[in-house]
Amino acid sequence: MFLKEIEIENLGIIREAFLAFPRSNPVFGVVGRYELEEDSGRSNRSGKTTFVEANEYLLFGKARTRHHSKLINRTARANGEGMKVRGVYELQDGSEIEIIRVRTNDGKGVASVTGFEGSGWAEVNAAIVELIGFSHDEYKNTACFSQGDIHSFMRSGPKEKRVLLLDWLDQTRWETRSEFSKQQAGKAEAKVKQLTGTLNALPDPEGDPDELEAQAEEAQDSAEITLREVATIDAKIEALESEYEEATEQYNLKVRKKQIASELEEVEEALEEAEQNNKRSLVLEEEFNSESNRLKEIQSEHFEEIGNTRNEMRTLQSKSFDASGRHNQALVASGVCPVLNEQCDRVSPGQVKELARLADKAGLEYTKAKDIHEKTKFKQSKGVRELERGIVKIVKKIRELGNTDTERFETMLDRLDGELEEIAKKSVAEVRPPTEITKDKTEASEEVGGLNRQLGLHKTKAITLREAAQRARDYAERRERIEASIEEARLDLGAWGYCAFMFGDRGIPNEFIKGAFETLETDINYVLGRMNCGLSIEFRPYRETKNLEPSCLACGKEFKPRERKCFGCSEKRQQKRVEQLVLLIHDATEGTESDFSLDSGGGQVLISFAVRLALLFFKVRQGKGETPPIILDEIAGMLDEPNRQAVINVVIHILTEEYGIDQIFWISHNSEIMDLVENNIVVTRNGPHSTVDWL
Repeated sequence: MFLKEIEIENLGIIREAFLAFPRSNPVFGVVGRYELEEDSGRSNRSGKTTFVEANEYLLFGKARTRHHSKLINRTARANGEGMKVRGVYELQDGSEIEIIRVRTNDGKGVASVTGFEGSGWAEVNAAIVELIGFSHDEYKNTACFSQGDIHSFMRSGPKEKRVLLLDWLDQTRWETRSEFSKQQAGKAEAKVKQLTGTLNALPDPEGDPDELEAQAEEAQDSAEITLREVATIDAKIEALESEYEEATEQYNLKVRKKQIASELEEVEEALEEAEQNNKRSLVLEEEFNSESNRLKEIQSEHFEEIGNTRNEMRTLQSKSFDASGRHNQALVASGVCPVLNEQCDRVSPGQVKELARLADKAGLEYTKAKDIHEKTKFKQSKGVRELERGIVKIVKKIRELGNTDTERFETMLDRLDGELEEIAKKSVAEVRPPTEITKDKTEASEEVGGLNRQLGLHKTKAITLREAAQRARDYAERRERIEASIEEARLDLGAWGYCAFMFGDRGIPNEFIKGAFETLETDINYVLGRMNCGLSIEFRPYRETKNLEPSCLACGKEFKPRERKCFGCSEKRQQKRVEQLVLLIHDATEGTESDFSLDSGGGQVLISFAVRLALLFFKVRQGKGETPPIILDEIAGMLDEPNRQAVINVVIHILTEEYGIDQIFWISHNSEIMDLVENNIVVTRNGPHSTVDWL
């Protein structure tokens, strides 16, 4: 892929920049300088790395700092501004994509890529990785050559190397399958142990199932014999119950006959008494009626007499009120002013006195009439109460007479006579006393109870023996099933163990890793040969130890102690290997062999550069996705002039001409890069800011 144009606003020291890249030459030099004369010759901290890291930030949204807000230019951040990086890339198929990443002053990130506008930061990152086929770690290990971490792959452990290569080879599935096979093998081994423990924990059998079944049949036969005896006695008890019912019925008839005779006598006496009470009641009723009539007559006479005295009293009361009124009028007319209380001469005093006497006389007559009326009321009330008390006594006597319902007693006599007739119709036979029959029934019931207990014992024994026989059969079947399951689990353990081995480090992935390192070894030695540095490498993927493999490498079956040959497949037991993935360095000029860590600084740079290029070629050969722009950041700073020229030759010719890399950004302090590269970018530092332009 080719970066066609880039736009930067407030990214680190770079305040503002815009460049469009021509297709004339794939290598672009990046140099730095200071604008002030007193800083002439300086290039460090001018902003070169910031410029090329804009490409990394566009593709992966990552930078050297964990806090993205610190990427914003200091002056811009102080002014409340944010930062923006925009890039347009041309892909291998000729299409173009635009990537924009914005970071606001408060640290909020906004990202977009063609086809994923409006997506979140993480979604844009995932889309770009899917599109170009490079993760950030893969990019750092292959396309980004920084002097500070150029040795990262060489110094990584075997596990990191294996993971990286298997991922590029699209063979990471073997690790998953190996882990799954190990888990299944572990489950199978646990199942074998669990089933073996279950088998050892099974209880001892209770006996032979057929013998236990025969004993159960004998107990069942005894139970049937006892059951027949019980049925015979039950029939006897049923006959006794029928006899008891008949005897009880005859006995009850005799008892009832005696009861009826006694009841007849009592009812006849009660009937005679009721007839006498009835006669006496009639006499008392006549007396009651006579007294009641007399009471009514007296009450009528009393009411009339009381009414007369009341009328006379009211007449005299009216006369008294009239006389008093005339007297009062006379007093007024006689000259006594009701206002001034003084005499007047309209009525004589004698007239007033006469009228006063007449008023007093009328008042006395009214008082006498009122007294007569009250006495008459009292006298009459007393007579009425005496008559009422007499009537109450008569009623009390009527109530004390007792039962007078002769019809009820006559009905009872008829019912008892009818019941006697019904009893007489039934034949009274001679039967045994019910108590004797009850005794026989109790003895039979006790005998049945004993037989039932015996029957229960026989049945319980038969059931217990049959259950024991079934348990014995179940035990044998369960033991057989467990043994079969143990054998099956052991077969599974062997199969999964073999799969775990084949999918593990010594199996299929090892062949892929071996092939990958053979390819890397060829490419590394080719690059080293082109640099004419006298160095070459040799790949040694593992070393053998003194220990033996714990399981057969062919079938996965575990070896017993001191066993030298597999009992299952007859394969020879091998030495255990330790994976190391080591690259040994051969120096042709000195004729020595050494490890990477023991080589000189310049030698390590040449080896790491060759290894990283081989990794890049290896990744490119996979044919998945796009190759991002290559970043070379001061990789030749530690090299002498011949080796530096060799590296330049590799970059100019091998990367661009032989491997067809579309775009390379080469950061350098040396001014000679400007003579070697057609297109040079200069990053100029002026105080707190830097500008970017073509040289």
